Amino acid sequence: MSTNTNDKKSWLDKLSERFDALMTKFDMPEDIRHEIETFMLSVAKEQYLTGNKAGISWLRKQVGAKPGQLLAAIDAPAQAA
Repeated sequence: MSTNTNDKKSWLDKLSERFDALMTKFDMPEDIRHEIETFMLSVAKEQYLTGNKAGISWLRKQVGAKPGQLLAAIDAPAQAA
């Protein structure tokens, strides 16, 4: 039976599932598995936060907003219409 629940999973859930499958495939001991998982998730979090900051900086430049004024700048064109 196939469902589309996989489409609704977050990238983190998908990454965790793939990690678990790999660790099972190689029969990794629990202590090593935990250490690798901690490392992998910390790198993923750092990259996510870096990408998020870069995206916000890009958007701020696109709308000409200063820090703290981003939402007002985004809403301004919609209010003028």
